[in-house]
Amino acid sequence: RFENGDVKMDSSYLNGQPHGLQIRYHENRNPALEATFDNGTLSGITSRWWSNGLKRQEDFWSEGKFYGRKLWDETGRLVREERITSPNP
Repeated sequence: RFENGDVKMDSSYLNGQPHGLQIRYHENRNPALEATFDNGTLSGITSRWWSNGLKRQEDFWSEGKFYGRKLWDETGRLVREERITSPNP
């Protein structure tokens, strides 16, 4: 929790590993990060937001392998997009 008592992160765990949806928040209560884990391994789309509520970044994961990302600036303009055809382990 933040000093004021607001929730800083919601997460669930299975056998000590992150499992399921994890959400982190900015102090202004807007979401900062949303990620899905499968027994501690990132899976699906990991999203990040600027504190103003606009999307900042999306990372694409499958079975713990990184497949690419999109990046936006603080005004909401898409500034970069990467796709990886041979994902890193």
